[in-house]
Amino acid sequence: MKKLSNRAKIITAAGAALLIAAAAALYVRFASDTRVAFVNYPEYMIAPLLDQEINPAIKVSCLRWNDKSGEELKNYDCVIFFGMGLNFTEKQQEIIANLKIPVYTTASTKKETALAVMSGRQRETLRGYLSSGGKKNFKRMLDYIRYELDGKRINASRPVPPEEVEYKPFFHIEEKNAFKTLDEYLAWYKFSGHYKENAPRICLLSGNGGGALEELIRALEKRGMNVIGAGGFWSVIPQLEKIRPDAVIYQPHGRLGEEAVAYLKKHNIPLFCPIKVSQPYHEYLKDQRGMTGGMLSQSITMPELDGGVVPFVLSALYPNKRGLLEFRTIPDRLERFAELVRKTAALKRMANKDKKIAFIYYGSISKESATAGLGISQSVLNILRRLKEAGYTTGELPADVAALDREIKANTAVFGTNDGMKEGQRKLDSAHVRTVTITPADYAAWVA
Repeated sequence: MKKLSNRAKIITAAGAALLIAAAAALYVRFASDTRVAFVNYPEYMIAPLLDQEINPAIKVSCLRWNDKSGEELKNYDCVIFFGMGLNFTEKQQEIIANLKIPVYTTASTKKETALAVMSGRQRETLRGYLSSGGKKNFKRMLDYIRYELDGKRINASRPVPPEEVEYKPFFHIEEKNAFKTLDEYLAWYKFSGHYKENAPRICLLSGNGGGALEELIRALEKRGMNVIGAGGFWSVIPQLEKIRPDAVIYQPHGRLGEEAVAYLKKHNIPLFCPIKVSQPYHEYLKDQRGMTGGMLSQSITMPELDGGVVPFVLSALYPNKRGLLEFRTIPDRLERFAELVRKTAALKRMANKDKKIAFIYYGSISKESATAGLGISQSVLNILRRLKEAGYTTGELPADVAALDREIKANTAVFGTNDGMKEGQRKLDSAHVRTVTITPADYAAWVA
């Protein structure tokens, strides 16, 4: 075989290099990964949408946005901005204008949206996926971005149009188990084996969304309760009439509404208002203020006007396996809260005569300076009389305030030096003292 000359070898090597370069360029153009950036989105909005099987050739990133951001967008094939609270500096506008990749901004009329290289039809299609919502549409949107916007047809599914999601207010744990009517929900609830005959009904209103509600549903059902999840942004009254709950759990952000409150009051339905904290749990623990500003008023102060109780921090943000922050319930708090709901629902079904109530008062009986003149003795006696009328077991009540004072003083536990050691000793020596002492463990068991 005739040997190739040096010139031929050079030409052959150059040709091979060109072929390799061309193949690499074709791979990058049609087969490489599609990188999609969701910018300024709260991570907890994207995290659950990624909890499904997604084309491995599509890589999704959540990027935070501040006045120094921008250059990193050059590493992506498509950028979607969350419009709420979004601001662009002049430099950032310049960077976006020169990207020459699809850029879309949700919930915004900002001119930056128009800087995208998408056609009007493509923008409208993308808007359809985002506005319809749900996991299925999110996956379809990613396929559309790779196939249509990024133009990569290798390792790409042919895109399917957005699916218009019908609003179904009644929900359970999985997204597929959502129903348009209460009857449909209850039929599924019974058929699926979740329903418990004659068990308390708990209505879980998702007015503020998120907060790992699926974990709360499991915890309540584990304790023998029937749970009806219901969307919060709808007319509550007609639905409550149908649900007839023993208790309502509402994750608040503002007031529930006068009509709903009137219904709850009429039927003596307790309203629990647990709180989700939109902070990583470890950061929340470091801040001694807890909640401040608007979040404090909307999540605690305003719900109290509706009669909401137990502003109990139930969930916070934790990193998932992808490193994204998502809402999870705080484990020990979830168990405590679910047990509190169970006991409250059980009390509603218990006869008043069988219930036990403890009075805790501050300061000393008949020493009004300690309680700003609130009149402890008279208040306690009034409450006892009302309880007796309602069927509670109170025993024979004192005839008047003076008699109640004498009885309380005779049975008051003595601790510290409030009454002086001599007075304390006289009380302890009195034959009338019937103070009961308990251990810390006993007390914890009583109030658990």
